[in-house]
Amino acid sequence: MNNNTKLGLPENTEAALAYIFGIFSGLFFLIIERNNQFVKFHSLQSIMFFIFITCLNIFVSVIFFFPFFGFFKIIVCGFIGIVSFISYIIMVIMAYCGKIVKIPYIGEFAWKISNKQ
Repeated sequence: MNNNTKLGLPENTEAALAYIFGIFSGLFFLIIERNNQFVKFHSLQSIMFFIFITCLNIFVSVIFFFPFFGFFKIIVCGFIGIVSFISYIIMVIMAYCGKIVKIPYIGEFAWKISNKQ
């Protein structure tokens, strides 16, 4: 594991912290650690993951706007919440362990962007 970070923290710690405050911490570490590919990947994946979850929740809220769909909205939003929370915990743990775990589609896109020079 490479410890070339501007903040002086181990890269696995910075990668895990990129997920902690969602888009904000992802952007922070993306701006600070432009040259560290591991931190850059996890920062990009964090940003994209939280944007996707936010857009998905907005979409579900719009689709199930009408009162007679209220029960379905609760079920779907609850499912999204549980799955995203479990995914969030897994990503933080894997980043801290120094592993690259790619979320389907989002992770591949973040990987391509983080490997560009």
